[in-house]
Amino acid sequence: MAQLIGQVIFISGNVKAVDSSGNERILDINSMVFLGETIATEGTDSRVMLKMENNQSVTLGRNDKLILDVDIYDPEQYPAEENIASVADIQEALQNDPNFDPSELEAAAAGGNQAGISDSSSNPTVITHTQQSVEYEFLNTNGVNNEIAQTNDRDNNEIAQTNDRINNEVQSTTDSITATGIGTIAPNADNDSSANNITNNPVTIDVIDGDTDPDGSIDPNTVQITGTANVGDPLVVAGEGTWTVNGTTGAITFTPIVGFTSDPTDITYTVADNDGNVSNAATVSVDYATQGPTADNDSSLNNVTNNPVTIDVIDGDTDPDGSIDPTTVQISGTANVGDPLVVAGEGTWTVNGTTGAITFTPIV
Repeated sequence: MAQLIGQVIFISGNVKAVDSSGNERILDINSMVFLGETIATEGTDSRVMLKMENNQSVTLGRNDKLILDVDIYDPEQYPAEENIASVADIQEALQNDPNFDPSELEAAAAGGNQAGISDSSSNPTVITHTQQSVEYEFLNTNGVNNEIAQTNDRDNNEIAQTNDRINNEVQSTTDSITATGIGTIAPNADNDSSANNITNNPVTIDVIDGDTDPDGSIDPNTVQITGTANVGDPLVVAGEGTWTVNGTTGAITFTPIVGFTSDPTDITYTVADNDGNVSNAATVSVDYATQGPTADNDSSLNNVTNNPVTIDVIDGDTDPDGSIDPTTVQISGTANVGDPLVVAGEGTWTVNGTTGAITFTPIV
């Protein structure tokens, strides 16, 4: 079983621990760390401070890595009764600058009173480990312990009360960091589509259905179509129609102009979460199903016998999503478009290849 050697007391950004087998885990506030693990900070806003079991303080700055081996954690070298340096300074730094780098406090602590460590006759020993050209400094407070031992007016109860105060300060700092919501994450908007719709009709899509926010919730009042000036503004596409946003639900509707029966050009949109973070741009597409034309029945009455009769058969035929092609008229029973049909004992039906009109010519 891996040996527990410490706990996370401050963290921001993306910090992970990797064991000797290559297994990774993401660290959070109060996460435990174990001997032999590699701690890595990823990104310019990532940093972490560890409280070791022997009360040693360990910090990592931006984009760095440190192996928690026996060189870093040695309970023989750092007695368990030692106190954590500069806890008060962490709180003070947080009040002055929420984005402070704890490694800067560690460097100050190594110099003496700058980080709130009392001077003593035996100066604190600084152990420096270099990882990727960044120094990590850990304080050996043996000199502080010697000073405590030399102070006759401090008894065991006072030392215990001091330790309790330090633990309370660390917890208070942890609660403060957690409350600030460091590292809020933007929501993810997925692409949306609606297919096989009836032409000449509006289409509404619930675009935020499927959108996610890992650390909060989607705000439907913040949907904005790309290319518009403000949240909720409509977008007019010349020759196609208008895209509108429902200000309550966030749903987007496409309404085609009269006579437009094709599929409209895709649009994109963004949405924000409850923290105000804006998502990526996601695509919205609408597809209209192709519909066939409707041919109506035709007739011609009271014609003179023994004379041909021509009928404009496509007059009155309709197409809901396009126009009638007169060169495609075909008489049923023939092999091809435009072929004539001979009816024995009656006459011949022929098709005009340009106008689509059908003519019956009786036999003599």
